[in-house]
Amino acid sequence: RFGLHGGDAVVGNIGSSDRMNYTALGATINLASRLEGLNKNYGTRVLVSAAVRARAGHDFLFRSVDRIRPKGFAEAIEVSELRGELAQADEAEIAMCRRWDEVFASIAQEGASETTLVRLSGFLLDYPRDGVAQYHAGRFRRATEDPGDAA
Repeated sequence: RFGLHGGDAVVGNIGSSDRMNYTALGATINLASRLEGLNKNYGTRVLVSAAVRARAGHDFLFRSVDRIRPKGFAEAIEVSELRGELAQADEAEIAMCRRWDEVFASIAQEGASETTLVRLSGFLLDYPRDGVAQYHAGRFRRATEDPGDAA
């Protein structure tokens, strides 16, 4: 699994002459590490921040996954899944990503509304093993079981 984020970081040999270690430090590294760990929750392999998605331009196929607010960050971070090079993607893969982005837009705008739940259920009928859709469906299910836990 991979987490990708771009920005400033301190990279190099850090420590004293007795104990030297090559490492990377900073908020950029912390966010990339958090994204790597989130892959398990979403059933994905490569998660990227909005900064990476913007820098990659239109050469790669992405789909939106979530908005997270990592500890230490004032603003929420857009998280996307990198699906591969756009030139290598087939029409079915591109259509799945476009369809998911429509479902995700509904999630982001309307939350667990009836319309969103219908769209999400329809997506899961066509892609029952999709981890991202399963994650959001589970989140909505938990929110309806215990409205105090809505995220």
